[in-house]
Amino acid sequence: MRNKKYSIAFIINNRVRISRNQREFYLSREIKKHNIRAVWFYTHEDDLNAFFLKRFESYKINTMKKRKFKILKWYIELVIKLRKKEIDAVWISGHSERNIFYLFLIFLMLRIVGIKILYDPIDPIYEDNIVMGRIKTRSQAFAQKNILKIIYYLTAITFVVTEELKETMIANGFPQSRFEIAYWGIDIHRFNKRNIKNTFLKEKCNNEKFVIGWLGNMISGKGIEEILIPLIQIIPNKIENAYFLIGGKGRLERCFLELKEDVKCLEVAGEIPYEKAPGFTNSIDLYIVPIYEQNLFVNSIRPVKVFDAVALGVPVLITETKATKRLLEWFDGVTLVKPDLSSFIEKVQYVYDNYSDIKNRAKRNTAIVNGFTHQKISKDILKKIETKIINTDTK
Repeated sequence: MRNKKYSIAFIINNRVRISRNQREFYLSREIKKHNIRAVWFYTHEDDLNAFFLKRFESYKINTMKKRKFKILKWYIELVIKLRKKEIDAVWISGHSERNIFYLFLIFLMLRIVGIKILYDPIDPIYEDNIVMGRIKTRSQAFAQKNILKIIYYLTAITFVVTEELKETMIANGFPQSRFEIAYWGIDIHRFNKRNIKNTFLKEKCNNEKFVIGWLGNMISGKGIEEILIPLIQIIPNKIENAYFLIGGKGRLERCFLELKEDVKCLEVAGEIPYEKAPGFTNSIDLYIVPIYEQNLFVNSIRPVKVFDAVALGVPVLITETKATKRLLEWFDGVTLVKPDLSSFIEKVQYVYDNYSDIKNRAKRNTAIVNGFTHQKISKDILKKIETKIINTDTK
């Protein structure tokens, strides 16, 4: 029998950010409630880090230098510190590391010294690389797949964000026994109408406008060139009071900026800091989420911004995929649409014509969405960790 508390470490090798480290924060809080040690090893010190770190047992480690032998030395020092602090398991997020070689190296070293690995890849590397065109040849695909197979086998649990993504990863040859579902959560304190102070469009757009909004990373695969840009050109001719609010940054931002010269009912808000995203979303009448890339990975995820919108009672129009169909089981005010421009035009008009009813149904989501918060999902994650690891290790 063990005399000490079970200990789970979180490796944060970049600056802590609310948008990307909420999972670690809420899971650490839940872990502490269950008399388990939550220990943070961090590389950067600033005011925001201090907000997070003062709540948990935490230790400063050197900043990682990604140069051959430097990285090996950094990992050796990290593993030694983990052993000295009697860590039983380590949580590693895809936000902290996405280099396959570095992941393989640290995972192997952790397993050699008997530390279990809890891996949260966020966007799984192989599937994401396929979508982004980073894998050019069969040999590259073969090499990445086989290294990642080893990486997944080295983990005690790998968490994936949807059931459909789990199926896709298994179809790609990765080990089913290592995967558990852990939805990405909503920050219900921020995405709550009672807590929203900032709004958009106060001067340029009054209540007479029908605001169609989009927020995200302006890259390929988001339906920007195929769906969103044409919609902005066509819809104002069909809906006289239509107004488009677009937020985000990326390679395709130029498309919106060029369009703005000709389309007066378009506002390009630029990059929206996470703390302002609730006000941005709350300013929208219809949140539009086109998913154009016909790829197994893209069709296996549900964009987080959909949950942000439903938390605020904002109607959502989203491409119908295997994963997004599940939204209809949970929420009202969500409209699915086929992945083509004519279907989007038709559905935008449909939502506009029936907006009062759809908006009233969407408002019901503000109660339902509590089942998808970081707090609730952290409880679910911990139960899986206890079942698969802690209860076994502490016998």
